[in-house]
Amino acid sequence: MQLGKVMVVDDSDALRALMVSSLIRHGIDVYSASDLEKARKALESFKPDVVVLDLELGEDDGNDLIDEIDAAGAICLVASSRDKVEDRIKSLSLGAEDYMVKPIDMQELFLRIRNLLNLRRSTTVDIKNAIAELGGVKVDLVSRRLIGKDSKRHDDLTMSEFELLRLLAEKPGAVQSREMLFRRVMGRNVSDSSRALDMLVSKVRKKLRSAGCKVDINSVRGEGYALRPYRGSAIR
Repeated sequence: MQLGKVMVVDDSDALRALMVSSLIRHGIDVYSASDLEKARKALESFKPDVVVLDLELGEDDGNDLIDEIDAAGAICLVASSRDKVEDRIKSLSLGAEDYMVKPIDMQELFLRIRNLLNLRRSTTVDIKNAIAELGGVKVDLVSRRLIGKDSKRHDDLTMSEFELLRLLAEKPGAVQSREMLFRRVMGRNVSDSSRALDMLVSKVRKKLRSAGCKVDINSVRGEGYALRPYRGSAIR
């Protein structure tokens, strides 16, 4: 059974071939690209579920593709030799769902891709129940777009932003631990890149506020985050 469609974007012919052959053995449909131009075309024609993205693509920076990957409805997993914390934070803040530092273990790569595919399936809903309401703001669960009281369409939520909001909304008012949120949203245990969770929360807060939402994501010191009323308004 085919698990999903993955595009590998890397300018190393040898590594690209190794990742492709390994993923195919795990039942994944794979397409590979060596540069941004080919990757952009494949986003439209191949329509991958997950993109494994190198950051150093000749003169190109893979970070420039992350927005387009998200706009195409795919999930971005960065696989790069850039190993500094600020490099990981930059890619994650741009919308990448996960980050691996080279050299890449093929079994770990597959497991992370599988986790991302499971995350995608867990956020799929029936079109008949595609609208939720949160603090007076509607959430289109298919397009992941916020709709204000005036019916104005606001910013889209990335997959990770949507998953964070979904987890908090399941138990409004209850504190959700940082460890659980990081594991469920980022697909792995808390690490030295856990600041990415704080940055993600900040981005969701801004989008909720922009749409006029009457609930907020509160930080509970030493515990985690909770979805609670904003300025005394009741959670709807």
